[in-house]
Amino acid sequence: MLSNLVIHIGDPKNGSSSIQNSLAQGLWQCDSRTIQMSNLRNEVALAKSLRRKGDADNRNARFAELAEWARASEADYGVVSSEFFSQIQPEALAEALDEHLPEYAGKVRILAYVRPHAERFVSTYAQRVKTGLFVRDMPLLLSGLSSDLSLNYHRRFSAWKAVFGEKFSLRPFVRDALNNNDVVYDFFNFVLEGAHFSLKDPGVANRSLGLQQIAAMRAFQKTLIRHKVSRNVRAVMGGAIAHCVGEITSAEGEKLTLDRALLEKVDEFFRDDARKTDSTFFNTPWLESSLDKSMTKAISEPKSTRPRDQLSPEQIQEVEYLAVRCATVIDDNPKIWRAANNVLRGYEAEAERIPLNENEKLAQEKAIVLCRETSRLIA
Repeated sequence: MLSNLVIHIGDPKNGSSSIQNSLAQGLWQCDSRTIQMSNLRNEVALAKSLRRKGDADNRNARFAELAEWARASEADYGVVSSEFFSQIQPEALAEALDEHLPEYAGKVRILAYVRPHAERFVSTYAQRVKTGLFVRDMPLLLSGLSSDLSLNYHRRFSAWKAVFGEKFSLRPFVRDALNNNDVVYDFFNFVLEGAHFSLKDPGVANRSLGLQQIAAMRAFQKTLIRHKVSRNVRAVMGGAIAHCVGEITSAEGEKLTLDRALLEKVDEFFRDDARKTDSTFFNTPWLESSLDKSMTKAISEPKSTRPRDQLSPEQIQEVEYLAVRCATVIDDNPKIWRAANNVLRGYEAEAERIPLNENEKLAQEKAIVLCRETSRLIA
């Protein structure tokens, strides 16, 4: 049986992919202690099963499988990781652990990383564009996020602390605050509780899109929306294409940067939250200082992510043509695109766990081809 259990809950865009890949690839080495990751590098389905409207039978089955994994391992530390845990109520996780893994009462630690508000807003915008959840201009998204829990850290993470107490740890995703100035190193230092270890370079995972690439993804996702492609398929398809773009390009190109007027709005909405989060969790003004630094780097004029401002008419036409092919050639079936996404990322074990019939396997192969073709154009 595992001696200890660590649940890594994200936050999104805080190095989760690099952490998960390092675990899956065994890039760490410790002579005194052992780690085993759960059955999947990203336990998305496990985390989503805890949503308020989730299926109780599905939740019970997934946590029973997790309990079986935990009891079968002899490692010092077991790690369960998914940034989707950050979207659920902490009480739901606590209840599931009490029911299915009661022997780990007092042996579970919860870890989250939190990114400074201005950086998180930019990354959230890029993420939502590439997954088709938001395809409009940045200021419109900021208005909606002002009351959203995703960037109101103090309230959200205080709820986790209230449920898990000292077993919950929040770390600032700020280079100078991280052990060895690196989030992956910081993560393993946390899991191993300070034991000496070495770490191979995991490389860059989930590379950020540049300005022109974001504009291209806006055109791509808008076309999918016009063709009534489901939200889940748009999200997986966009993530797969963006991953392939990141593998093709070694540089991000021109970066998306906040202009002063928009940054002042970010400051207005989240300055108090930064101050409270620093005071409650860090006793050092990591988030507030980051806001101050962002203000010194603000550009005077906004950068447009509209396709017509970043791409030629011919480029837009090509992107839209490929989007139409993706929307019409492959069935609007989430599991086909999830399987394709796993293959493209090199997650063969995860891909094999998705049951596909012969027609769906053929569709998966076509989806992989289309993703690669689209990514080459967008890159």
